[in-house]
Amino acid sequence: MPTKLMALALALASGSAIFAQTFTGSIRGSVTDPSGAVVAGALVQAMNTGTGETRSSRTSDVGQYLITSLPPGEYRVVVEFVGFKKFERSPIRVDVLQDVRVDIPIEPGSVTEEIKVSAESPLLETASASLGQVIAIARSSTCPSTGAIHSPLSH
Repeated sequence: MPTKLMALALALASGSAIFAQTFTGSIRGSVTDPSGAVVAGALVQAMNTGTGETRSSRTSDVGQYLITSLPPGEYRVVVEFVGFKKFERSPIRVDVLQDVRVDIPIEPGSVTEEIKVSAESPLLETASASLGQVIAIARSSTCPSTGAIHSPLSH
């Protein structure tokens, strides 16, 4: 009987590890004013430019935000806060397991004024040591296979 319980526990534990894998990324950062002071309560939105899906967050008391569970793709980040110009930045590329940091400086002004940033250096993930990569089907079909893994990528 203890052997069956041990086998059941092992099966459940290994099954939960399989389901714990994630295929999304996130965008995080801080929002500050020109003096470097944090902006608490600002609305931060990340819109997937391919699907139009939008996720949002508000900055914390220390000006930090985090938008999680973003499917891989290109995003536009928009920040709005009363008394400041609307800020937009795109494209922001999010890949599998990538935690992209986007720190946002917003400037005082009216809501009708906008700051758009559309060309900057590539973003680096500095928040974690996780590694993920998107592999094109054409590239994956040329990978050698030992025959031990039976998945669509091995054929």
